[in-house]
Amino acid sequence: MKVGATPPGDISGLRYFQVPEDWRKEQKLQQLASFHSVSSATWQPLKPDASGNWLVPEHADEFESLVPLGSKVAKAAASVIPQTVFKIFSGGVKTNRDEVAYDFDQEVLGERVRQFIDDYNGEVDRFKRAGNKQPVDEFVRYDRIKWSRDLKFDLRRENYATFDAAKVRTAL
Repeated sequence: MKVGATPPGDISGLRYFQVPEDWRKEQKLQQLASFHSVSSATWQPLKPDASGNWLVPEHADEFESLVPLGSKVAKAAASVIPQTVFKIFSGGVKTNRDEVAYDFDQEVLGERVRQFIDDYNGEVDRFKRAGNKQPVDEFVRYDRIKWSRDLKFDLRRENYATFDAAKVRTAL
């Protein structure tokens, strides 16, 4: 055994096997098929850098020299602003279902949102008829609605949704 080598059977640490970046799917599958077992691959240890990044980009040093767009430190600072482009930042609007909430055509969008609301309100009715005894995660159907935590809370509270065309906005 080499000094510093991982003893057989030791699965501690994260390891990877790299193939050339320009390989096509077929070449990668052929390489995988050539391994007779997991131990046939020449695994390389994968260790995070000081920032906790597992895969360090090629130009990481240059990237580190840039002024950050924002940081939690800057956002929390009361008066002294650490060097960032923006003091305040957020993840923006989160619909959890962009495929329902965005469209280029306002009429198509309205129809799709109304259909989503009808489907959701139908689930509220079904939940009420079932007596609200079953856990929501086991009750909901995922075939027509993409459920978020907040939408499940609304279902549990038996909150019906309504469509208001005045709330439709243009977005970029």
